[in-house]
Amino acid sequence: MSGSWDDPPAAPPGPEYPRPHDDPLPAQHSALATTEAGRRTRPPWKLGIALRFAALLASVAILAYGLNTLHESRTHETRATRSAARADRDLTRAQEQERIARSDLTAAQAALADFTLAAQGAADASAQLISVEAALTDRLAKLRAAGSSGDFATYNRLVDELNVSVEAIRVAATNLNTPFTSLSRALTGLPTARCSGPVATPVQFVPYGNSGLRCARIPVPLDYSHPRASTLTLTLVMRPADDAAQSKGPLVLNPGGPGGSAIAFLREASLLLPADVLRQFDLVGVDPRGVGQSTPVDCADNLDPLFDNRLTDPEAPVRIAALRRVQALIEQCRHRSGAILPFLDTTSAARDLDRVRVALGKDQISYLSFSYGTYLGAVYADLFPTHLRAAVLDGAVDPKRAQRTVSLSPGGSNFVDAFDAAMAACATDTTCPFYSGGNPRKAFDTLMASLTVQPLKVGARELGTGLAELGVISVLYEGTDGWHRLTDALAHAALGDGGPLLGLSDGYAGRRKDGSYNNELEAHYAINCIEVRNRPSPDAARRKIKNLGSLGLFDTADLMLTLPCAFWPAPPVRQNRTINGTGAPTILIVGNAGDPVTPIENAEELKNALGGSVLLRWEGDGHTVVGRGVACIDDAVTAYLVDLKAPAPNTSCPA
Repeated sequence: MSGSWDDPPAAPPGPEYPRPHDDPLPAQHSALATTEAGRRTRPPWKLGIALRFAALLASVAILAYGLNTLHESRTHETRATRSAARADRDLTRAQEQERIARSDLTAAQAALADFTLAAQGAADASAQLISVEAALTDRLAKLRAAGSSGDFATYNRLVDELNVSVEAIRVAATNLNTPFTSLSRALTGLPTARCSGPVATPVQFVPYGNSGLRCARIPVPLDYSHPRASTLTLTLVMRPADDAAQSKGPLVLNPGGPGGSAIAFLREASLLLPADVLRQFDLVGVDPRGVGQSTPVDCADNLDPLFDNRLTDPEAPVRIAALRRVQALIEQCRHRSGAILPFLDTTSAARDLDRVRVALGKDQISYLSFSYGTYLGAVYADLFPTHLRAAVLDGAVDPKRAQRTVSLSPGGSNFVDAFDAAMAACATDTTCPFYSGGNPRKAFDTLMASLTVQPLKVGARELGTGLAELGVISVLYEGTDGWHRLTDALAHAALGDGGPLLGLSDGYAGRRKDGSYNNELEAHYAINCIEVRNRPSPDAARRKIKNLGSLGLFDTADLMLTLPCAFWPAPPVRQNRTINGTGAPTILIVGNAGDPVTPIENAEELKNALGGSVLLRWEGDGHTVVGRGVACIDDAVTAYLVDLKAPAPNTSCPA
C-alpha cells in the first residue's frame, strides 16, 4: 500500500470506450453495458478504504508488538547489564575485602614474628642486666670487707673492677632499649580489627572484637555544600574511661600524618598516656575521612613506583619513563576513588568531628592531637569554638605552612640539622656502629654516592638513594632515642647489607612484608595534595625530572615525596580562612626545641594565631613529646585536661 491511511480516496475509473475495430451496439444497450461493466471492473471505494485501514492497523499492531518486544528485550538486557554490573561490583568489593584480609593476616604474622624476636631479645638483655647487677653486688660486698680489714690492695683492685661494672650496667641497660623499641614497633604493625556496627545516627556502639573496646560507624555528608546528597562512613573506636563515675567525657585523638589512623593509634595511646587521663576520659579514635576504616582512599595495590630508583637515574629518558609510571599510578586513584577525592580536605574533616560530637550526644569534646592533627584541631577550634572543652596540640603545624607546602616532605624542616647532630655524636663515640674512623658524615656521603650508581640488592628489591634517605628520615623522628638504630642500619649498608635501612624506609612508607601498603600513604597524598596551594604542575614535574641536576642531602626523598601531587586527580581546595580560634577555650600547645619535623617556630606561630593559647616548651628533641614519659610535660598536660589548669605562659621543661 502506497501512501498513508489519511490520504484522499482514489477517483473511480472512467467509462470504457469501444476500440475502433469493435462493433458498435445500439445506444441503449451500450449505456447499459457500460454501467454493468463499470460495476464489474471497479471495487467499491469504501471497501478499499476499509481494507487499507485494516492493513494499516495490522501494520501498526505488528510494529507496536515489535517495539514492545524490542523494549522488553532491551529492558531485560538492561536489567541483565545492571545485574552483571552489580555482580561485578560485589565481586570487586569481595576481592578487595579478601585482599585486605590477606594483607592484614600477613601483617599480623610478620608483627607476631617481630614481637617474638623482640621479646626474646628483651629477655636476653634482661638476663644480662641481672647478671651484671649480681656481679656488682658481689664486688660491693667484697669492697666493704676489704675496707674493713684494711686490705687496701684488694680494695683498690675492687674499685677498678667496680668502675668496669658500672659501665657494664650502663651498656646492659642500654641494650634493653632496642628490644623494647622493637616490641613497640611490632605492636604498631598489628592490623586493627574491623568494626561490624551498623552505619547509623545516633551512634550505635557494638563490641570491638574481644578487646573490651567499643566501635561504631556513622554517616557524614560527602560534600558539606550539599549535605543531603551522597554520604561516606566514619568509623570510631572508644576505650571507656577506667573510672566511668569520674569520666570527663570523650577525648578525641588524632595521630597526624595526614593519613594516620586514629583507631590504630588508640592502641598505643592506651599504653602511653598518663594514668589519670586514662582513668577520667573515654578515649575516642576517629579515622578521618579517606583514612583507615572511614571510606578509605585506594589508589593501587603496589605503590613501589613512587620510590623507583630510576627517578634519579643518570639518563634523562630513563627518568622520564619512571615519571610516567608515577603518573600512571596516580591516575589509578581517579578510577578507584575519584568520587571522594575532591572532598578530603581538612575543613570537611573538622566538620566530621562535630558530627561525631553530635552522634555521641555531647555538648563538648576534648581533643588531643599530634603533628598534622594540630592543624585539624586548630580548624575545628575556629569552626566550632564553643564545642571544644579543651585541646592539646603537640608537634604543632604552622597554619600558614599547612596551606602552602607538602608536609610529608623534609623540605622546610630541620632534618639536616638533626642528622648532622647524630653524625657529630657518632664521631666522638668509638662504640658507635658507624664511627668510620671518626668521620661518619664523610662515610655517609660516600655511601649515598655509591647507592646512586649501584643500589644494593635486598632480595628481589633494591636500596637506592631515595629509599635510604627515607630510612634515615624515619629514625630522625625519634630524636636521640633513634640514633643507635640509625647508625647500626648505616653500618650494615656500608658493609653491603641494605636490609635494616630498607626496613626503616618501609616502616615510614607503610609497606608491609608481602609488598602491600597500608592506607596511610595514599590517604596522606589524598588530603595533602588538595590542601597545598603551590603544588607543582605536571609540566613542572616533567621539567624537573628532565633537567635534574645534582641533589643534596634528602633532596632525592623530597623529590619522590612531592611528585605525586603534580599529577593528583583532584583540584586544590579554596582556602581563605585565617585561623584565630575566637571564642575557643584556652588551648595548650606543646613544642620541642629540637623537633626536626615541626620546628619549635611552628608552635610559636600557632600560638600567635590562636589568641589566648599557651605554649608549653620542652628542651628536648624528636617529634612530639606527650606520652614519652617526660614527667614535666605529662603532668602539665594531665592537669590541663583533667582540671582545665593550663601551665603558666612561657613554661619550659628541661630535656
